[in-house]
Amino acid sequence: MAAESPTLSNQRRRTRAALLQAAGQLLAQGVTPTVAQVADEALVSRRTAYRYFPTADQLLADAALELTAGEITSRITATDPVERADELVATINEMTLRHEQSLRTLVRTTIDSPRDPDGPRRGIRRMAWIEQVLEPLREQLSPTAWRRVTAALALTVGIEARLSLVDVAGLTDEEAGLVSRWAARVIVQSALDDPDHAALVGQAGKDHPNSA
Repeated sequence: MAAESPTLSNQRRRTRAALLQAAGQLLAQGVTPTVAQVADEALVSRRTAYRYFPTADQLLADAALELTAGEITSRITATDPVERADELVATINEMTLRHEQSLRTLVRTTIDSPRDPDGPRRGIRRMAWIEQVLEPLREQLSPTAWRRVTAALALTVGIEARLSLVDVAGLTDEEAGLVSRWAARVIVQSALDDPDHAALVGQAGKDHPNSA
């Protein structure tokens, strides 16, 4: 199968975002919309809307999260990358607790869906938040190390992390929060301590005009 073109990929993202925005607007108005109503509001064909969100449960769960997305990165104030990761995980954990039922619904309605060639089935916002919070580190890490650390942090946040820590490991809410924050700190610190990172930082220092 041929790879999807960047133009088509971007269009799919814009269509999905339009559907979520429309659903969020209807929810904010006190309406519990159907997929068809959201499609009409977003000026997207109903057939297309159902392709993105086969059920209203899936659409509404995702839309409810969209309404709270803006609060995440606005609460990250630290400058140290380890502390920034800690703040991010703590903030997402808090949001996950508030919207746990919607998030569990989202998992249930997407777990059996075919893998999307355009990207992950869910967690798109999460990866964007992680990359935004760690952006100061990007130039200090190799592309491989960057992809590794951002992917590893995805293990510490969101409903999937909560399912593992609470449903599987049997931790309390407080314990789960502390463990996930500890894991995030370890992951970022490990990336900083990696020899590849040290080599890149050392090279950057040599290349700096004031290093001589």
